[in-house]
Amino acid sequence: MATITEMVDQIKAQTAQLDRDGQAALVDALEEWLDELRWDLSFSSPEGQATLDRLTAEAMADVARGDVEDGGFDGR
Repeated sequence: MATITEMVDQIKAQTAQLDRDGQAALVDALEEWLDELRWDLSFSSPEGQATLDRLTAEAMADVARGDVEDGGFDGR
């Protein structure tokens, strides 16, 4: 099995073969992936789960009180 350093070296070599547009597309894809990873990690911790639970309870209380507006997310 390759070490992380060897894998990074392989990826760098492959990336160097891409043209400028290909490299830009790779950077965009990596940034999106890192964003999603950060999001997933932030809510997989006990603190993150507690935050989600609190936000869920707040949203459900808002709905129960009728303190919500149609946000137009249903295609209208």
